[in-house]
Amino acid sequence: MNTKTLKIDISSFWHAGTGAGQGALLDSVVEKNDLGLPYLPGRTLKGLLRDAVYRWETLGGYQEHAFNHVTELLFGVWGDDGNETTQGIIRVGSANMDEQFMIAIKHHPEGKKLINYLYAEHFSTKIDEKTGVAVDQSLRGSEMTVPMSLFAEVSIIAHHNDISDDMAFTLLAQAFPLIQAVGKQKNRGLGRAELSWK
Repeated sequence: MNTKTLKIDISSFWHAGTGAGQGALLDSVVEKNDLGLPYLPGRTLKGLLRDAVYRWETLGGYQEHAFNHVTELLFGVWGDDGNETTQGIIRVGSANMDEQFMIAIKHHPEGKKLINYLYAEHFSTKIDEKTGVAVDQSLRGSEMTVPMSLFAEVSIIAHHNDISDDMAFTLLAQAFPLIQAVGKQKNRGLGRAELSWK
């Protein structure tokens, strides 16, 4: 199995949510691993990559290559409308912090305390346009994660007769620039990101 490491440089606060809140204080909290460290789930990252490849393919970005249906080749085909589901040739793992950092924080005597500095609370409310006053019960609190770099393993799990592993990684990388942010509220400047192979 051929594997490459994808690096995600996140340059602004970001929120990869669980869909759950934290009591009366926060309406949404971020995904955390067993150590309490933030991560970007593999299913979320794979969805971002699939969307980027699809858009690049739709825009004609792969015309220089002799491959048709690059999105389906890499990610598979959904089995809707009576069609059979087929698996793509890549697997995308969850994106985590640097492994050496995770080991260091796990064994640090103040590790749990230091982890708290990776998060911040963000509050927003809706303002009535006519009165300029906050609308009742519109205050929302979200947990945010500080800017950081994350790393995910992307693996070729099935070989295709018409494409080499290196070409599959190249086709995927061509769509990286179309992913400009990760997580929630990307249209508000959160989660600005740049992807590259490590």
